[in-house]
Amino acid sequence: MASTIANVALVSKAGYDPGNPMFLHIVELDLKADYDAAGLLNFKTLIKTALGVGRTVLAVFPVNAKGLLCRYDAVADTLFFLWGNYAGANGPLIDVPTGNMAAYTDLQLGVISQ
Repeated sequence: MASTIANVALVSKAGYDPGNPMFLHIVELDLKADYDAAGLLNFKTLIKTALGVGRTVLAVFPVNAKGLLCRYDAVADTLFFLWGNYAGANGPLIDVPTGNMAAYTDLQLGVISQ
């Protein structure tokens, strides 16, 4: 049987050193109606009270995000939300356009940090 995976590479690893443990937090946030398609800049700063000072965010994933998906850009420290674009030609998922997030409150996201 042929393999369907062309390449596997380790991108990041964390939590192996007992002095550098990993943490999993579930955070809840409300987005403003003026959420910009450029994402939530400085996401780590926005949630530092919930995570604890000095934590490095490694990954963010939806727990109860009301049908939205999210992606975290660690280099830019920016969180983006995505939704279905079923009628468009841009593909099945696109970044949520500016001004469309007023109804999204109590979003629960999982945050893995170190």
